Amino acid sequence: MSSQQPSPIFEVKRALSHGVNNPIVARLTLQSLEILSKTKLPKEDRDKIGGIFMSSLIQKLLRCWEIEQRLRKDWESSVANFKPPGRGDPAIEVPQIARLREDCEEFLYSAKNFLRDLVTVYSALHRCAFKDASEWTPVGKRSDSVLMHAQAKYGVDHVNARYFSQLPRCVATFVEMRNAVEHPGQRSGTLITDNIKWKSGTELTPPTWHREKDGSVVYGPVSTIDDMHVAVGNLLTLAEDVVVMWALDNLDPPGFTEIAAIPEAKRDPNCAIKYKVVPSAELLKKIASARRIG
Repeated sequence: MSSQQPSPIFEVKRALSHGVNNPIVARLTLQSLEILSKTKLPKEDRDKIGGIFMSSLIQKLLRCWEIEQRLRKDWESSVANFKPPGRGDPAIEVPQIARLREDCEEFLYSAKNFLRDLVTVYSALHRCAFKDASEWTPVGKRSDSVLMHAQAKYGVDHVNARYFSQLPRCVATFVEMRNAVEHPGQRSGTLITDNIKWKSGTELTPPTWHREKDGSVVYGPVSTIDDMHVAVGNLLTLAEDVVVMWALDNLDPPGFTEIAAIPEAKRDPNCAIKYKVVPSAELLKKIASARRIG
């Protein structure tokens, strides 16, 4: 009888009516929990981090995704049903997305809270004390941040430090926009949202958002829907990579396993995880050598 312990069974409850066929659910639950279970992280810490993923991160990112999907559906419906003015028509009815401003603010609220909770995961893994969404990147006179921590830990030229160097343009933007909503006209400026517009002829332009400060545009204008789509992808990637980058150096037992990326075309549509723990090349070589000897 083998002495190997059976793999843990993870209970994933449907979140906001979505199951593991949604990549957000699969990658933030099964994938992250499975990887952490193959590391030297103590069970108490593993359960704590797993709880953050299950009860907080997945809920917030799904909310962002749902808002983006609904706005995209409304925009596509508006384009499909738009009737351009005929010759001699005195007016034109330009479709509008209801609750656009409210949805934008809710999206940014969920995104910022996602980053706030995710930074506590980073802190738990690396034994540091970051706890606020704005601590991913240096802001103002702040001398510490996740970016600075990664550079000090790995060295500025290490692949992990270079990865985190993308945070200012990929993540901080949405924290600044949410701050502009909460404190309009102050340090982060003011968020401006524009609904669907009629450009000319038969063409409609999608809703946009931008951020102004001291009378100048400091971000945008960009398509709100496309920007949300990019944000959801960036947040999902950041969450899984925080786990993967730490786990690469902490797999247990060391040298016997490694983390492999599954090409998108080969992912199971019913559970589209991106990363999995597999036997290492070193272990497979030893097994092959043992078989030849035998």
